[in-house]
Amino acid sequence: MPSTSKVDVGDASIECLSEGAGDPGVQISFQHERGAKVQNATYLLDNSRLLSEFAIAYRPFRERVLQIINDIRQEARLPLVG
Repeated sequence: MPSTSKVDVGDASIECLSEGAGDPGVQISFQHERGAKVQNATYLLDNSRLLSEFAIAYRPFRERVLQIINDIRQEARLPLVG
């Protein structure tokens, strides 16, 4: 299972903001060109065991990105998107 890259996060964020806020000119940038150092490899595991043993499922990636965007927009008193 591939890990999520900054490009994936940026693309999902642009997609959510472009659709939800109606701004096709959305641009995403990162403070650092490279991500944080990986302390362990658990991010490479999928959640199939978590789902089968405990019935816990994470929201799909795009939905989670949209939730984070809206949490931040709500704190900044901006209209929610999506």
